[in-house]
Amino acid sequence: MIVDTVKCYFEVAGTTSSEWRLYLPDGAVNWFAGPNIQEIEMHGTIGGADQCNGGTADASSEFDATHNAGCAFDNDPVGFQWAPSTANAPSWIRYTFPSTVDVVEYTVVSAGNPGPKKIQLQYWDGASWITVHDSGDLTWLNTGEMKTFTV
Repeated sequence: MIVDTVKCYFEVAGTTSSEWRLYLPDGAVNWFAGPNIQEIEMHGTIGGADQCNGGTADASSEFDATHNAGCAFDNDPVGFQWAPSTANAPSWIRYTFPSTVDVVEYTVVSAGNPGPKKIQLQYWDGASWITVHDSGDLTWLNTGEMKTFTV
């Protein structure tokens, strides 16, 4: 007997938006120890190409000019990273696309060990931020570690 296995991925209805962010509710020990993020990618399909091109990045805070939000979306896994300026406080990093997109998968590369303790993917619906994915508690073993999440 031959059995075919089919994997199905379901997109959350109504997730099309031009503004997406990673909300880090648990803050960090300090700016250097985390939740520094080396790179962020947002995909419209499972295993698809990074959609973070041609838009703008900003964040709740930035440690300094060389650790700004744009560093997390520059497709440079060894260059500068985004680091928030406040320790032990919730923070966020946002990407505004030139037009609306769906995000069904996202990848985060940690620039510090530990990386973010928890990540929530959110989109702006015109009135409020809607959480479409919560990573739960995360453990990062190495600087430069990559984690991919499916919405």
